[in-house]
Amino acid sequence: MTQFSKFCMALSIILVAGDGFATEHVFGPGATYPIAEEDALVEIHNRVEAANVKEVIAASPREKWSVWNGYPLPRASETRTRGYVPWYSLEFDITGPQGEILYPEGFTFNPLEHVNYPGRIIVFKLDQLEFIEPLIKPGDQLIADAGDVVDVAFKTGHHINILSKKIADRLGVQVAPSIIYQEGKQFIIREIEIKVSE
Repeated sequence: MTQFSKFCMALSIILVAGDGFATEHVFGPGATYPIAEEDALVEIHNRVEAANVKEVIAASPREKWSVWNGYPLPRASETRTRGYVPWYSLEFDITGPQGEILYPEGFTFNPLEHVNYPGRIIVFKLDQLEFIEPLIKPGDQLIADAGDVVDVAFKTGHHINILSKKIADRLGVQVAPSIIYQEGKQFIIREIEIKVSE
């Protein structure tokens, strides 16, 4: 065996042994390690199982949940009808495809000049629902100023939303109950005084 052949054989052994070592101990399947963290879904499931939901609900009764706060309105003290134009000022620039400003921040316009709202919106207090029930038409959107609308929805079959200050400002609603609908380029707001006999 020539010196060159011996050298090649030694080199081959080193390369094969080295490759096997690297594969087993550094780069290959043996280089993986078990994941120490628990699977996220399993952890969520375990926390849900461990949670004492009844205790949490008891600590904060449903009627005190902040989600029911809404934006309380005063009761209508008279029956009247008024018009309201829902002027809106842009809160940011509207840009075109090349980045040019089409409408600058602060640009003010009346949305009702561009869209038609087909239905009516009725804003009320939950304790007024039985009085306004005869006025409700199919397609009306019902908004309560505060209260547990989910509970009332289950009992009455009406889907009811909660009023926020932003919506009250956009609609121009000031008292409850109010029936709001579009007429031309403005909202007509019909405020209704409910007289309760004592």
